[in-house]
Amino acid sequence: MKEGRNIFKLDGPIGRKTFLKSALFIACYIGFVTLVIVLLHLVFELNKYTLIPFIILWVALFIFAIYTSCLNFAKRIWDLFGNKADAIFYAIAIFIINFAYPFIPIIKYVGIVFSISVLILLLMKDGKLIKAQPKDKNDVA
Repeated sequence: MKEGRNIFKLDGPIGRKTFLKSALFIACYIGFVTLVIVLLHLVFELNKYTLIPFIILWVALFIFAIYTSCLNFAKRIWDLFGNKADAIFYAIAIFIINFAYPFIPIIKYVGIVFSISVLILLLMKDGKLIKAQPKDKNDVA
């Protein structure tokens, strides 16, 4: 497996294309698991016996989503700044800000603009470590 391709560990910086692919994979996986848990809710009514397993499922999904998304952001930021420690710090700071702003009414809209700006920056800016592959001049589209 190439460096940066494992979504479960911080094994190297990733470029824009890999960042987008892994973010889409994580989002699809989370959507699928959420659908399965919701269907399980429909089949098994919540009571004192099923409440704990459902809480465990939801917490596990939440932890998976936070962990893999934060790693994906850290890998991309690593490519932009060229420093692993700074990438981890900024990825965690971005996630803390994203979780905090909905609860602070004064900065709610500023937080939305911040989140969109960060995502656009991660998708548009060339990295220092992973360069975009030049297109083949002989390739006819």
